[in-house]
This record gives sequence, structure tokens and C-alpha cells, in this order.
Amino acid sequence: MCAAGDIAVVVTRFPTRVWATIRRHRLLVEGDRVLVAVSGGVDSVVLLHVLATLAARARIRIAGLVHVHHGLRGEAADADAAFCEQLATALGVPFDLLHVDVAAEAARRRWSIERTGHALRHAAFRLAARRRLATRIALGHTLDDQAETVILRLLRGAGTRGLAGMWPSQGLRMRPLLEVRRADVEHYAAQRGLSWREDASNRDLGIPRNTVRHVVLPALVGVAGASLPERLARQAEAWRDDEQWLAACVAVELPSVLMPHADGGWLIDLPRLHEVPPMLQRRVRMAMLEQMLPRGQVSLAVVDALERLEAVPAGRAGRLRGLLVSREGARLRVRLAAATPSATPRRLGDERWPVPGVLELADAGWRLEASVLRREEWQTDARPQPGHGMHAALDAARVGDSLTVRSRRPGDRMRPMGLPGSQKLQDLFVNRKIPRADRDVVPVVTTTDGQIAWVVGLAVGGEFAIQPHTTAVLLLQATRSG
Repeated sequence: MCAAGDIAVVVTRFPTRVWATIRRHRLLVEGDRVLVAVSGGVDSVVLLHVLATLAARARIRIAGLVHVHHGLRGEAADADAAFCEQLATALGVPFDLLHVDVAAEAARRRWSIERTGHALRHAAFRLAARRRLATRIALGHTLDDQAETVILRLLRGAGTRGLAGMWPSQGLRMRPLLEVRRADVEHYAAQRGLSWREDASNRDLGIPRNTVRHVVLPALVGVAGASLPERLARQAEAWRDDEQWLAACVAVELPSVLMPHADGGWLIDLPRLHEVPPMLQRRVRMAMLEQMLPRGQVSLAVVDALERLEAVPAGRAGRLRGLLVSREGARLRVRLAAATPSATPRRLGDERWPVPGVLELADAGWRLEASVLRREEWQTDARPQPGHGMHAALDAARVGDSLTVRSRRPGDRMRPMGLPGSQKLQDLFVNRKIPRADRDVVPVVTTTDGQIAWVVGLAVGGEFAIQPHTTAVLLLQATRSG
């Protein structure tokens, strides 16, 4: 139990400690528009209060509040929404109330309520961020939440990526309270006279996180000492450093192992894969599967299954989570099991691709997405490096607000990043062993003045590479839409 003087110190220092986290992880830059995700609980209410307090110092603006109604707790959920709207009104900022039907979607996806709620909630946050032109989405996770996450993932058998816990910055999302304890948040709220809502479901021990929060973590603290949450959070930070290094290593290897196939799938170069250092091969397989399978479907068991399929004899095929895997010489041919190869691939016309924005090439089976990130976001989020196969990272200032997507043309040349001089696209296709029949439907991405910035899956134009002075990164992603 803290004495009154101790609480006063916590209250006085609390915004300064949050500001130190913001500065340490470069969560904000001048001019940012921050959308605050508010559930009505004490963590998110304090987050809102502290960000409003720090806004002038940080030279940012609160773009609005967003509250997601999950449709699960009846009148209590309605009261939470009304409370959050009152907070927004008192602060004089826009309010977005987004309704999602978690129960129905969980039944449709055959997911747990918790997993479905997380997915729909974050999709709603992104929607509201676009609506409010927000550059950051602030979440109220604390150091205690981080410790609980590490324990949960350890119990589920997560690797380094999972044990890294929650990242302070991840895409648009940021977590300014991630280095402060929940008890300090509650003391600050009490001393400031802040009101908040209590969610009765937080005491439901049928939810794994609640069991860890109320049973497992207190038991471990009893054995390991009161500082265990801080130690778990520090260990998660060390694992995040490891994860960033591993992601960078994988990004170097992946483009030469996995290549897009024009008929709606991919080719895996097995000799090149087996040249990858053994300690990285599993991570490269995981990265390949993350290109080919929906989010959340890649597990260590699926990675091991792909490794077994690498031994499939020529002329034979196997199935893996909706993928059909067959052997073609020294390569594995992977495609969606329901997909049927096109006998006559169609050339791509000149299609305008807005930046940022999405371009659907339905006839050719491609979906292209462009987003612009601050360089710090891109680096902190362990984003793919510039030549990462079906991703590309470019200097946004060199590209402009629009790209063009087309098929190859006679005489096309580019200067591939990392190589001296220019090269014919014809030679690039030959060197990367792209079948002649497939070359017309490999998207060639150019600037409005015709410079080739990216050949999907093959090369990034050296003129558009990220430089030491680059401040904004254009992240391009290509996926098969079939």
C-alpha cells in the first residue's frame, strides 16, 4: 500500500515517464494526428488524459476517440459507449462509435470470442483512423499487459516472435503506457479524480488472459518476486531485438527463394532454400507461408509440413492448408488448391495505382496495396527490407502520389538495387528463371514518367532505394487475389 506522499510522487512523475517512453521509441513526431482507442476502462481513460496533457509539448493533435461496441454485454456495453462519447464531448474532439458482431463472426470463422474480438476491434481502429486522417492510433496497454502477454505466449509454445510481446510501435499503432505499471495508472486516475468503467468480463476466469492475470502471474510473483513483471517486459524487449535481426536476415534470403507464378501461385527454389544457413531455413519457410496463407494460419506445425513436402517426388502433389504443392524439377510449385491455371495469361494494361491506395487486377489475379509510413515506423515495426519478394520499400519522396502498373515491354530496362549499371528486363526474367509464358503477367510498376520502380517479386529500382536521408517510406505489397 502506497503512502499519500508516494502517490503524489507517482502522480507528479507519471506524465513525464510516459513522455520518456514516447521519446525513447519515437512514437510521435511533430504534427501527428492521434486517434485514441478508448474502451472506458482505467487504462484507456488515463491514456487519453495524459496524451491531452502532453499534446502541446509534443506538438500533436488529438484527432478523435474511437470506441468499438462488440455487441456482447448488452446494457453494460451501451453504457460504456455512452461514457466514452461523454469523454470526447468534454475534450471537444470527434467521436467514432463502431459496432461489430463478434459472436456472429466468431461462429463464421470458427474462432474464439477473444481472437475474433481482437481482429474486429483493430480493423475498426484502422477504419476510424482513415476517417479521421489519423497518423497514429494510441492503445492503452501497460507493462502488466506486456508481462501477461509473454506468459500467455510462452504457455502456447511461441517462438522468439511471440515472446517479443507487444511492440511499442507497430504500423499506425503505438502504446505509450507500455513501460508503466497498472498500479501507477490506477493511482494517477484516483489522484486526478478521473472516472472510468469497470468491465465485469475482466474477472471471467474462462478467458485465458484473465486466468493469467488473476491466478498465474500472482503465483509466479509469489515465487520470483514483485519485480517479475518488469523482468518479463525487459526480456520481451531483448527478444524484440533478436526478432528484428532475424527479420532482416530473412529479408535478404527470401527474394531468391520465393517467386510469384503467373498462374496464381508461387515457385520455391529448393536448391537456393537449402543454401540458406540451417538456423534460418525454418524462418524463411515461415516467411514464405505468410505470403501464401491467410493471416493467423501459419504455425510451426505448418512450417514443418512444408519441409516434408519438399521431398515430394516429381509428378506427385500434396496439400497444405488449402495449398496444392507439386514438384517441378528443382522447384516446388505452390498454388491455391481451388485455383485453376489459366491457359492464356492476359497482359496487363496501363493501370493507375494511387499512393497510398489499393489496385485490384482481377483478370490477372493480383491485388496491390501501397501505404506510406514514417521511416521510424517502418524500422520499428520490423518491416520487410527493400527487396523482400512480394513486398518492396521505396523512398516515398522519389515516387510521387501515383504509380502505373503494366506488363513488360520490348526494350524495358532498369537498374536493380544492389547491382551495378542497368539491365534489360528480358535478362532479369531469364536470370531468375521465369517461364516465358509467365512473363507478361508479372506486374511492372513504374512512376508516372515511366521509370521502373519495382518488378513484383524480382527487383526494386536502385533510383528509388531508401537512403540515409529518407524520411517517408512507401511500402508496396502484392498478393494473389485468386
